[in-house]
Amino acid sequence: MSGLDNPKSRDTLLSALHKEIESDKVLEATVMRWIGSTKIHQFLYDLLRQPPKVVIIIDELGEKVEEEFKHFGIQPQFIEFKTFVRIDVPDVRANLFEPISEVKEKSITEPKEYDLEYHFQRKNVTAKAQELYLQLDREIRNIDESVQIKYARTAITYYSPEKMFVFLRLGKDSLALHIFTDQEKIDGVKNIKEHENWGSLHVEDKSELPEAISAIKRSFELMKEAIKNNKNTGWYALTPRTNIIKE
Repeated sequence: MSGLDNPKSRDTLLSALHKEIESDKVLEATVMRWIGSTKIHQFLYDLLRQPPKVVIIIDELGEKVEEEFKHFGIQPQFIEFKTFVRIDVPDVRANLFEPISEVKEKSITEPKEYDLEYHFQRKNVTAKAQELYLQLDREIRNIDESVQIKYARTAITYYSPEKMFVFLRLGKDSLALHIFTDQEKIDGVKNIKEHENWGSLHVEDKSELPEAISAIKRSFELMKEAIKNNKNTGWYALTPRTNIIKE
């Protein structure tokens, strides 16, 4: 405990904690979501300068236990944790304890600007799906340095940068994407009826990432070609097939 009073020791611990959090992108995103800020280093800095709190969980608190901790230096908080078992059903247990702190229900307020943490929280995205998205996002950005990203209220979109070529929505356990295809058949991409220029794909597992990344790279190339040829790439753009159906 006294080590936290030493500025050098405190800074060493701060650096180690921050480095560990940064090394895991899912953990980093989770921490940012829970503290409500992207300033993790500042949060840790402030946290380590607060008086330490010791919590001791014990099955039964008595005078003897309290007496032993009178000269501990920091007065601990004692929490009694009791487990009850039904005689007739031994496998059924009930745990009784007082919470360390009040648990408040989190609510999502509409932000002025949207970001990745908003999207993770909005759909209560699992750690697995978060990692899938972060890997996919990294690959999309690496397609070309001109690629731009925009966080909208219900989706995350990627631009070529002139026009959007990927429309992505996060689910709790998976990723749902619409990508520009210019009516080309791309492996892993399903045609969208009445929107012939676009296709859909889903990613639920790491094994599906290579095919999705390949499709998105092709989508980027097709969008560039369409822009060069002055094609209408919009969601409701008329296509030759659309005209045939109408006739």
